[in-house]
Amino acid sequence: MKNQPKVTYIADPDFYYTLLMTDPDAPSRQNPNKGEWVHWLIFNIPGNSVQLGEIKYHYVGAGPPKGTGLHRYVLMVFNQGKRKLDSDLPIVEKNSSSKRSNFSTK
Repeated sequence: MKNQPKVTYIADPDFYYTLLMTDPDAPSRQNPNKGEWVHWLIFNIPGNSVQLGEIKYHYVGAGPPKGTGLHRYVLMVFNQGKRKLDSDLPIVEKNSSSKRSNFSTK
């Protein structure tokens, strides 16, 4: 998952979706002091047209620190219904690790 994956899913074309990819226990399962770490977040995806959604966190591929063992990378798609979401989340660029740690999917 070094490179951005192509994500496909079955969707209602009249609904909006959110795509989220996280590492739930960063930097390792034994020492998850950075909590859930966001790799990718896109809001307001019309149907399954991921490329038309609003990117909040640009994609950052897997890059676990040496010696931290196996990592779980979780991709989730949430159905937003027929309404777009308003969000005050800042846009986090690909080259930034700012605001990626201690995220909460809940």
